[in-house]
Amino acid sequence: MKKILAFLLSLICVISLCACGKKGSGYTATDADISHLDKLYEGRTLYFGEAHAHAATGGNSDGKSTLSQWIDAMDTINYDFVTIVDHRQVSHMYLDEWDDAAFIGGSEAATHVTDSAATVNNMHYNMIFSDPEAFKEVLRENGGFSYQEDTTFFSTPDYTTRQMKEIIASIQKNGGMFVHVHPKYPGYMTSDNPAVYWFADDTGLEVMFGEKALAPDDVVNQVAYKLWTDLLDLGTRVWATAGSDCHTTNHTSNSPTAIYAEEKTAESLFSHMRVGDFNPGFAAIRMTIGDTLMGSTTNSFDGKRVVFSVDQFHERIFETRDQFQVVLFSNKGEVFRETIDHTKENYYAVDADPTATFYRVEVQDMNGKFIALGNPIWKTN
Repeated sequence: MKKILAFLLSLICVISLCACGKKGSGYTATDADISHLDKLYEGRTLYFGEAHAHAATGGNSDGKSTLSQWIDAMDTINYDFVTIVDHRQVSHMYLDEWDDAAFIGGSEAATHVTDSAATVNNMHYNMIFSDPEAFKEVLRENGGFSYQEDTTFFSTPDYTTRQMKEIIASIQKNGGMFVHVHPKYPGYMTSDNPAVYWFADDTGLEVMFGEKALAPDDVVNQVAYKLWTDLLDLGTRVWATAGSDCHTTNHTSNSPTAIYAEEKTAESLFSHMRVGDFNPGFAAIRMTIGDTLMGSTTNSFDGKRVVFSVDQFHERIFETRDQFQVVLFSNKGEVFRETIDHTKENYYAVDADPTATFYRVEVQDMNGKFIALGNPIWKTN
């Protein structure tokens, strides 16, 4: 009788594992985990958009499509917002065409870091703001920009590493975001030392870039991804960002950004973007450790759970992929990997390792190519 009962119990366990899939993996989120995650994101809606684009706005801009044309194109590419960072100017953010429900603003600047150890020290960077007046204050505080108050144009001289740090501190103090764009792209900053690309924590590095982000022969993004993970290994707090650097609406973006925000306005979207609570890529990721969300820090992982979800995918991804897997990483390497069902919400949880220094989530295709990158949660000590 005992043998029969044991056999029946074993059979029930096997059937349960087969029926429930992840139940036996040890990574299934409990109802309490799910409720906690949902509560932290309560009142927020997912928005997909472009984090690096240009428009035909006059002045120093080399964009080919007007702001109105961008607005008209957003339905076609299924985007909720576009970040317009026209070169060396603030003027585009004051045009009558500018729409705070469609656009986040800023500017792309260029410099040579004169004391850099890189063999090529040319770099571009984006200064992103929801408020153009705050952006103008940064230009006033840093005289090297040669800001022209009457035209809202500015020049971008060469800087030392110290001066770059000062500019970033000014951007952050005034509520903006600094992003090192298309790093290691041909003709830009070149070095085998990842530390050369870091200037300050709580800044962005454009890891997903350009129109070929999903191409099997894409090298640019693999190089940028390696740079980002090397910087994480060095202990820096750098967010992965995305950008297609589109100059016309005819270029279909392949480098989207996902943001959960309270409303579709520049202020609401950017309030999360500027603190790292967003993810580049074609899938939406939410994550928490305790009450700490993606892109931020907590003083301890002791007794806490890593809880995250992957659910909504951008429609463009299904043109080339229909199967995906989720991977959880810590600074110690891969924690777990599982195939996910992209038609539903996927929740996961695991006890945090108190000795880990960060956790992050990645969505990959079945060949291991990343298609969405969750920004880390770091432990401060």
